[in-house]
Amino acid sequence: MKSGITLYFWCFIVVLNAISLKAQSDINYLRNIEYSEPVRLNDNVNSKEDEHWPVISPDGKTLYYTRYQDNSTYVYVAKYQNDVWQIGEPLFPDATPADNFSIICNPNENTLVLWDSYGRNMTANYIYRTKKGWSEPSKYFSYLVGGKDAFNIFIGNDLQTAVLEMYGNLFVSVLQDGGKWSKAIPLGDKINTSSREEVCCLAADNRTLYFSSQGHKGFGDNDIFMTRRLDDTWQNWSDPINMGPVINTAGKEEGIYVSAIGEDAYFVRDNDIYKVKLPEELRPLPTTIIKGTLTDGVTGLPIQTYIIYRDMVSDVMTGITIADHNGNFEIVLPSGDNYTFYGEKDGYYPLSENLDLSRSERYEELKINLKLYPVKRNKPIPLNSLFFAENSAILQKESYAELNRLVDLLKTYPKVVIRIDGHTDSDGTETHNQTLSENRAKAVYNYIIEQGIPADRLSSKGFGETLPIADNDTEEGKKMNRRVEFMVISL
Repeated sequence: MKSGITLYFWCFIVVLNAISLKAQSDINYLRNIEYSEPVRLNDNVNSKEDEHWPVISPDGKTLYYTRYQDNSTYVYVAKYQNDVWQIGEPLFPDATPADNFSIICNPNENTLVLWDSYGRNMTANYIYRTKKGWSEPSKYFSYLVGGKDAFNIFIGNDLQTAVLEMYGNLFVSVLQDGGKWSKAIPLGDKINTSSREEVCCLAADNRTLYFSSQGHKGFGDNDIFMTRRLDDTWQNWSDPINMGPVINTAGKEEGIYVSAIGEDAYFVRDNDIYKVKLPEELRPLPTTIIKGTLTDGVTGLPIQTYIIYRDMVSDVMTGITIADHNGNFEIVLPSGDNYTFYGEKDGYYPLSENLDLSRSERYEELKINLKLYPVKRNKPIPLNSLFFAENSAILQKESYAELNRLVDLLKTYPKVVIRIDGHTDSDGTETHNQTLSENRAKAVYNYIIEQGIPADRLSSKGFGETLPIADNDTEEGKKMNRRVEFMVISL
């Protein structure tokens, strides 16, 4: 009798295992790859209270997170120093339950985006660094939903994309010209199900989405999934991939946040924060972090203002960031495009920089400084992002974005009169260089006239090789000398 019971027990176990294996085989997760075991962060971060919504800075050295305490939420920050997480401290030491903010995004080292978690509507506020510390929260995004169906929000690193959790599904709204947000549209049936989906993290590449779902097959209550946007409609996504049984358990996993580097993810399990190294197959696409300083091109003093980055070919704005009171800024650029970026402030003309990441296949960090030139008389201002074919005066289309900014300046200041100046290096004959510089300056002049600026407000002149600003004995020096500038003649 005893042996019969034992046999029945083992048969029952075999059946259960078979059912479990069948269930796992139906789950779309990556097999035969090496997963690292998640590591619970130390007690300097985790506490007897509930920790949620981990947000890691782009460089991976500062962790922001939300702590539920006394029926309210408070934002904490911890630094990674000497190979250990230091004790988390309140971001706002004087915060009260009425403040009740949750951290949702850290697009750069100078800006944080907070969710007003008391609000019934989708409201995001931003703060930025000042000489006295963090600024007061300012409303950045608000979407009228009403009721309990407005649950959560995530603002992307570009500060132009909002992924919303409404009615149990995920939606997207994007910032449009003029500062208005578009009507939210659902992310499509590949992501949304008849059950609940929760927003987690839109990675820094602005294409890879990590979300929590009850509707997709998983290992427990809520599992975390990864999917990739396939075009610019926000409707077409790759099949969601379950993050696997190492991350997802029989319980509820949520709140994952992936660093800009893309190697590590932070997520919440049982109200504690964990860190896990992601397999390459589950990482976002590569990004490049630009760090630099924005200064006045004449005085050298730092300037605190917005930094804009755009697709160089389409001239569409792809993101925005803020330089702090010391002029320091940080931009996270997704691979795959050719970018131009510059500061923007009234009374100044931006010296733009450009970076081609169309073939970039790995994470990088670069140091690139920016300058703003005050609009003053008799001060040459470079047009940095102009492109001509070799020994040609034909403007390439990548130049239009730079020239359109000059056109906007002339429209903003209708009394300004300018002169376009062309310069070359010393290669070739003096006659050839003089003609080439004149023709290139004239090409810029013609483009501006075609955009509706009156001809009596500008002129052009070529200087050939006579006014070098660098040594013509090096390729870098020659590149600096091949330039087009403009000079303000009168204001």
